Amino acid sequence: KFFIEQMTGVIRVQNPDLDREREKDFRIIVQAKDMGLDPGGMSSTATVYISLTDIDDNVPYFPQRMYNYSVTETARIGATIGRVKALDLDEGENARIVYTFVGQKSMFRIETDPRTQEGLLTVKEPLDFEQ
Repeated sequence: KFFIEQMTGVIRVQNPDLDREREKDFRIIVQAKDMGLDPGGMSSTATVYISLTDIDDNVPYFPQRMYNYSVTETARIGATIGRVKALDLDEGENARIVYTFVGQKSMFRIETDPRTQEGLLTVKEPLDFEQ
């Protein structure tokens, strides 16, 4: 997955298909040897630890594809109706979920709970079944 340039000691990526979600940490033993490759030279080793940082390469997904909630038309504005949950295999900011409604005006609001990363569904305006 990595190689070292013998003259400079620079460690480079050999395999461009590294994926932090499959393998995050690598341990490489590097050897330095004097007298080139001639027999009788002396050498020592060092351990190099490489940790991959995350890129945003995974889409969020809903493990549960459908949710059903009921709410009375007397529910007050701001009342919690329920929660939805999406997951993302990325880390940190790359895994931060933001929920929105797609393509429609809604009497409800959805906001991300910063503690749980769940979508919190609440009443946005007065509800009236007859309208």
